[in-house]
Amino acid sequence: LVDHGRSVTKGFGIRMIAIGLGNGILTNEDPVSHKRNRRLINPAFSAAALQKYADVMAAAAMRTDERWQPGQVVEMTDEMGRVTLDVVGRTLLGDETDRDARTVIDSLEVILKRFGIGFIPGATKLLDTNLPPAVKIKKAVLSMRSTVERVVTAHKQCDRSYDDIVAALLAATEDGEGFTEQQVLDETLTLMLAGFETTANALSWTWWLLDQNPEAAQRLRAELDATIGDAVPSYDDITRLPYTMATIAETMRLRPPAWILERETKEPIELGGYPMTAGQTILMSPWIIHRDPRWWGPDADAYRPDRWINADGAFDHAAPGHPRGAYFPFGAGSRM
Repeated sequence: LVDHGRSVTKGFGIRMIAIGLGNGILTNEDPVSHKRNRRLINPAFSAAALQKYADVMAAAAMRTDERWQPGQVVEMTDEMGRVTLDVVGRTLLGDETDRDARTVIDSLEVILKRFGIGFIPGATKLLDTNLPPAVKIKKAVLSMRSTVERVVTAHKQCDRSYDDIVAALLAATEDGEGFTEQQVLDETLTLMLAGFETTANALSWTWWLLDQNPEAAQRLRAELDATIGDAVPSYDDITRLPYTMATIAETMRLRPPAWILERETKEPIELGGYPMTAGQTILMSPWIIHRDPRWWGPDADAYRPDRWINADGAFDHAAPGHPRGAYFPFGAGSRM
């Protein structure tokens, strides 16, 4: 991912996803346009923008809190999907009702559930058939792309001022040139995929791990009570919540949302003494490496958020003392 980053490309699985997402920053393999598009997207994730998104996230959390009642039993994965959908819909699409966001996410899930088709020999030919899996994928692609196309068109034609990521992508320019409407569509779909399932999974696993580790849950609650109290949290509170940050980092160590990554060699390389020819597939699993006692000690399988707290009591990615590359929940190198 780092030393041989230019010698490998995304694998076949990502190329399958590209059928639905188009040529966004996840699937774009051209280094020049990828770098340019990354620069164009950056303003949508500036500190000022993140402050606004944080307010949307906090409001979504409060709506969830109001919906739950004492003694109620909920399916936490469904609930975290619901709150994440709320956030993604409002921050990306300006969707106050989550209707459009739900259509896109439902379609993405249809495609993701058939992700394994990409590893079947002749998969691209399969998609040209009228077999049920191919038909479902093609319908899902048409549904989600037409929905986002309509949203992008509305942003361009409506008199109201949108304050979301689609609006930021439409406004982004470099040397007088910006994204085409097609590129805005591709990048929006990419960000919706990146911002929904991985986030919902990380939150769901966090609740599960806290339930299994009541001392960690008690310490988290104590930090929130002392720092936030009954107030609504804001972006500025993040640095004041080191243990809260640590619980998420520790969740993504033990239960990384992207549990396996794939690359394909473009040219011969050597990895750890093993020669590889061009066209070979490499699979890397954060789930395995994040649990290796060589990097994480004898308690590598234990949920221990305090491993991310340094001597000054601050959250610190370097606090566990692991070497570079032993923690990569979302990859490493130029694609991180």
